[in-house]
Order: sequence, then C-alpha cells, then structure tokens
Amino acid sequence: MGTVEQKAEIDFYDSPYLTENWDLISQGSEGYDSDVIFYWNAFLKVKELSESYGNPSVPLVVVDVGTGTGRVLKGLNRYAKQNNLLLPDTEFIGIDISQHMLDRAAEETLSQVGRVSWRCGSATELSTLLKSSSKPSKVDFIFCAVHSVGHLIHPGELEKFFADVANLLRPHSGRACISIWKHYMLSTEDEEAKTQYNDVESPPMVLASKKFSGVMYRNHYRGEELANDILASKTDVHVFRQHENGDEEIIETIPTVLRYKMFREPTLMRILESSGLEVLNKETNVMDFVFTLKLK
Repeated sequence: MGTVEQKAEIDFYDSPYLTENWDLISQGSEGYDSDVIFYWNAFLKVKELSESYGNPSVPLVVVDVGTGTGRVLKGLNRYAKQNNLLLPDTEFIGIDISQHMLDRAAEETLSQVGRVSWRCGSATELSTLLKSSSKPSKVDFIFCAVHSVGHLIHPGELEKFFADVANLLRPHSGRACISIWKHYMLSTEDEEAKTQYNDVESPPMVLASKKFSGVMYRNHYRGEELANDILASKTDVHVFRQHENGDEEIIETIPTVLRYKMFREPTLMRILESSGLEVLNKETNVMDFVFTLKLK
C-alpha cells in the first residue's frame, strides 16, 4: 500500500490528474457535446453578419471563455471539417483560469482553423488577455458554454466581465452567447435558492485513465453547501493504481470543490443593460438557457 498524500481542498480541475478525470466524467455524461451544434450555428451566423457588414476583420476572432480542455472549440473544428469548410482567416482563442486544462486542450491540433491560441487567466481580465499590441482586439464571437460564467462568484466580477464583453465586441456584427444552467437561474429576486443534488450515499464513480498507465480515479461525492447564492459541490478524488493481486496503491487523495453562482434573472438583466448589451434571444435547451447578446 502506498503513502497517501493529503492535500488541501482545491478546484476540481486543478492538476493533470484532475483535468483528465474532469474530461472522463464529462464525456460519460448525458448530452455531452450536444450543445456544440448551437455554437456552430451561432458562429456561422456571425461569419455571415461580418461579411454582410463588410468588416475588414482578418482574422475573424472567436473567443471561448472558460474553455476548459477546449471541448467546444474542438467541436467547431470538427463541424468545419465535416462541412469541408476551411477557416484560414479565423482565429480561435480559448481562455481558462487553469493552465492544466489548457495544456490538455493544446494536445489536439485544430486543423481547419488559421490560428489557435490558449490563454491562461480570469474571465475578468478579458481586455488584458486579448490585447493586440497596445489595444484590445475587437472580437466577433464570444461565448461561455456550460455555465462557465457561474464561476464569477465574487462581488463586481460579473459587472467587470460584461463591461469587457461590451468593450470587445465588434459593432453591428459581433455576438456573445452566455449559458446559464436552468437550475441555477432564479426567476425573481426573492425566490429561495436550493441545493441541487445531495446524494452523498451514491456509490463512488470509478474511471480508468487513458493517459497515465494503470491509473484509476475514484470520485467520492461529499455533498453541496449553499450560502449567499453560491453553491459549493465537493468531491474527494482518489488517484490510485490497481495491482494484479487486488491491492490498491494510493497515489494521492485530492479534496476538491466546484463553486458556482446562482443567478437571479432581474439582476442579470440589469447588469447586461448597464454594460451596454442587448439580449437578442434566450434559447431554452435541455440543460441550460443561452442568452445571445449584441451591443446596443
């Protein structure tokens, strides 16, 4: 039996092991990648708008905020390939707070796209992260899939993020798409927030690594905590090797937490309004609402 290395509670994706574990869990979840077609159609619409407005936009700039391991950008590349659409004058930029996630994203080449970059930083630093020479570049399409915007849990962060979006979007043709999970959207200011899933008795999820030889992940869910409209979901991830005799060699045990903001729609609308953004459409999908935004 190996020595257990106990760590302090960290984000659910903040190590090479956790990053792969995250991908394995996501790939096994219902509806994985089902949202990519929405972002593909939104991208095509932006491309069409840019051409119709005669924007001298070379390249067409697409920014995925909270890209993780690049799932949606990879999906857009896949759809482009299926449709025999080369995008030499398009730039994909994936932004994430975790360098481990970006390292995994960069392992795959996006063959249809002229330029791809992965940039580490917070969603509240968009203007800095997207600087070209001395000025922030204008962006044609910004999106936050799978409730990524919910990671902005501290006071003032949402306001800063949407102000940056408004500053960066190209006038007329630029669009932003923001996903908010249905069960994290409260319709009124006084609706009571509730925990979503607290089945701490459910059996651990065990997954086999595809990257690290012989490594397994055991995910033991520890429940949720709710305070001030912030939901913290906690999981212990046990990284181990299973030997032929049945013994387990524990590599490390990682207590993890995922924190998400629960949104109140009237407050969100006020923030968008004050940021200079207009809601063009609110798409209702199986798991989420997606707000399509433009400059006023």
